[in-house]
Amino acid sequence: MKETDLYEPIRSYWEQQGFVVKGEIGPIDVFASNGEEEIAVELKTSITLKLIYQAMNRQSLAHRVYVGIPMEAKKSHAKEMKHFLELLTKLGIGLLIVEQDSVRCLLEAKGNVLRPSKKKQQMRKKIHQEFSTTLNHLNVGGTQGSKMTSYHADALEIAAYLLGHPDALVKEIVQETRVTRASSILQKNYYAWFDRSTRGRYHMNPDKIDEVRRELSSE
Repeated sequence: MKETDLYEPIRSYWEQQGFVVKGEIGPIDVFASNGEEEIAVELKTSITLKLIYQAMNRQSLAHRVYVGIPMEAKKSHAKEMKHFLELLTKLGIGLLIVEQDSVRCLLEAKGNVLRPSKKKQQMRKKIHQEFSTTLNHLNVGGTQGSKMTSYHADALEIAAYLLGHPDALVKEIVQETRVTRASSILQKNYYAWFDRSTRGRYHMNPDKIDEVRRELSSE
C-alpha cells in the first residue's frame, strides 16, 4: 500500500464527521476543518521516527493531530505497538488504522490549545489561505510535494466554467467560480488556456480544450 492509497479512506472518515477535507495543504498530508476545529493527519506506510517528528511539528498548526498508517504497518510492529501507543498518548497524537477502504481510530488525539510561534503563525495563515482557495480533492495526501498549486486550481476552475459558458464576462466568471483573482489569471494567461473574445469577455483556447478536459477528468 502506498501513502496515496491511505488518503481516500481517511478523507471519507472525516467527511462523515462533518469536516471539509483536502490533501497536501502546506506541509500537511491531510487537512480537515469544520469551521471550528482543524485536524491534521500525517500519512506513512510504516512506523518511523520521522513520522513522530512530523506529527509533533503539526501540533502547532492544527487543534488535533493524527498519524494514519495501514494495517500492515500495525501488524509488522505488533511487538512494539504497546510502546508506540504509549508514546503517542504522552504526545497527544492520535492513530488511524487503514484497512482496505475502512478506517479505525485506535487512539484519539488530544486537543491542542494553539500558541504557535510567529513563524508558525505565518505558516498557519498560509495553510488557511491555501485551504480556502484549493479545489476539493485536486491534491491527494501523501504525494510528497507532487500537488496542484492554488493558482493552478483557480485557473482550472475558470477553464471548467468557460467550457460550458463561452464568451463569459469576467464579472460573471468571478461570481460563479468565486475565484476573486480571475481577471488577473485570465489576463496573464500563464497556461495559454484562454482567449479574449471582446473587452471583458473570454473563451477557451480551442487548442487547449482537450488538455483541460484531461486534467478535469483526472480529479
